[in-house]
Amino acid sequence: MERPKSTQTAGGGTVCLWLALSLLVTPSPARAAELRPTFSAGYADIVGGHGSLSAALRIQVASAFFVQAEYLALLGEQHTDHGPTLLAGLSSRNKDGFRPFIAIGGGPVKGYAGDDGLRYLAVGATKPVGRSRRAFLQAEFRAGLLGESAYKQFTIGIGVSR
Repeated sequence: MERPKSTQTAGGGTVCLWLALSLLVTPSPARAAELRPTFSAGYADIVGGHGSLSAALRIQVASAFFVQAEYLALLGEQHTDHGPTLLAGLSSRNKDGFRPFIAIGGGPVKGYAGDDGLRYLAVGATKPVGRSRRAFLQAEFRAGLLGESAYKQFTIGIGVSR
């Protein structure tokens, strides 16, 4: 199945917008930013099935706001859609327990046959594991567009809170 070529792309403008928004929110002196590197794997549907792999660094600021830079690879049968994304959203303040989140994201992900530019809404949750409660598991669902093609993804990840 061949996807139509895209006439629109989400380029560096989307990434610059999210970076500018993240700079407007600064952590209070009493609470330093929380760094949360995460590695995830899952399944994506973009005109057929794709495996998904990602490496991300989430910066949790102002207790409930976060910004996440990520490199995403969507592995198809004979191609890989890949590129950087930026995600910004809100999460619960409970860093020691179940922590749901909602966010919007996008980036200049290179798709198959010119289907470039990813835009999506993400919902998910994290849950601390282990005695130190620094490691966490994360489940996330995304829905949006890669170029002009519908995009859905579900991932499970593991990370560390610093």
